[in-house]
Amino acid sequence: MNIFITLDYELFLGTKTGTPENCLIKPMDALLELATETGIYYIIFVDATYLIRLKQLMKDEPILRNHYEMVVKNIIKCVKSGHDVQLHIHPQWAYSNWDKRNRCWIMDKDHYKLSDLSINEVQELIKNAKHELDNIVGYKTSAFRAGGFCLDNFSDYKNLFLELGLTIDSSVARDQYVKSKIHYYDYRHVPVKQIYRFSDSVKNENENGAFTEISISSFSCASLYYYAIIRKASLKYSPTLIYKDGESISDGGNRLSYYAKKIFRRYRLLCTIDAVSSCYLEDFYSHLNKKGYNEMVILGHPKNASDASIRNLRRFVEKHITDRFVTSKELMNANR
Repeated sequence: MNIFITLDYELFLGTKTGTPENCLIKPMDALLELATETGIYYIIFVDATYLIRLKQLMKDEPILRNHYEMVVKNIIKCVKSGHDVQLHIHPQWAYSNWDKRNRCWIMDKDHYKLSDLSINEVQELIKNAKHELDNIVGYKTSAFRAGGFCLDNFSDYKNLFLELGLTIDSSVARDQYVKSKIHYYDYRHVPVKQIYRFSDSVKNENENGAFTEISISSFSCASLYYYAIIRKASLKYSPTLIYKDGESISDGGNRLSYYAKKIFRRYRLLCTIDAVSSCYLEDFYSHLNKKGYNEMVILGHPKNASDASIRNLRRFVEKHITDRFVTSKELMNANR
């Protein structure tokens, strides 16, 4: 099995973003230690729009200069450790501001996904973000993940991606569908393959396409089965150290109605190492293996890590150390 461990290196995007120390630096250092000891490498999608906003405001705010410098230092540490750092975009950072008095971010909710911006705004944002990240890592990034997985309208950006050399995407959260004020994507009908070529849409395979999709693995199960897994996993999940000090952005809506609907429909579970989900990595592996897949694409966020989730990841890696842990750089070289 080819296993891709992908990490979204970002702060929380809700009312409370959390600090770079607890959402980025400390958990990433713990994940780097695991990787060094086991000999694996991650694909780390860095939210470069956050870096741009820090850089724009840090001249008049020493604390933001400190944040920028510590995060850049950590990113460079990832690169020097051999990890594959690539581009991640959360456009709302361009419209968010630092509250000097309360020493916190005031986050914008109207520009969460790329489609909330004009084409010209998106082009400028992606170009600037890529330029910033490329300068930090010392090479031309070639892979991309859209904030919130919202990339249904890829055709709008196709020419820009070709111009910038972004030929690998990893925004497709397999079998997932969300439609709300904040998010919108529909990946319920994507190619059977986990890794595939595409041209104009991340949802349609084209063997001769210029782009490669590394889609995030998932599996579908009955809701009762899902809740049985969660209960079983919860009994085994007992963290003593939770790094995060922020809150996720809320889609709003009636939460009771949301969960009621879930009870009566199949649950589509995304493969992730975040928090309690790290307990059933082996269930995912077995499911994909039985289905005959050769790839497993895992999602993770340092901000959602804990000592327990990192232990679970370590157990999984050590059990499957004879499998191949792959990065987007290796995939790109293979495509040449």
